[in-house]
Amino acid sequence: ECMHCSGENYDGKISKTMSGLECQAWDSQSPHAHGYIPS
Repeated sequence: ECMHCSGENYDGKISKTMSGLECQAWDSQSPHAHGYIPS
């Protein structure tokens, strides 16, 4: 919900989803675990 593309080159300042939830860093597994592991 934070990004509608890969977000690879995203350099903006948006830190909340459209529904108001805080976005988390791509390399963080908290508060939500996900399958994306940056190399």
